Amino acid sequence: MQSVNQKESVSILNHLGQKLFTSSYSEKIDVSNLASGLYYLEIRTDNEIYFTKFLKQ
Repeated sequence: MQSVNQKESVSILNHLGQKLFTSSYSEKIDVSNLASGLYYLEIRTDNEIYFTKFLKQ
C-alpha cells in the first residue's frame, strides 16, 4: 500500500528566491498584497518539493 503525500506547506518566493509568504497548505492563497511581477510557488510535502512560477498582473 502506497502512502498518500500530505501537502504540508506553501511558500511564495520572489525572483531572488526570498520567501515572502509561508503557510500551511490551503487551496486558496491571497496574493492581492503582492506587487505585479514574477513569483514562484513552492509546495512541500512529506517527501517532495514542487515548484512552479506565476505572473501577478
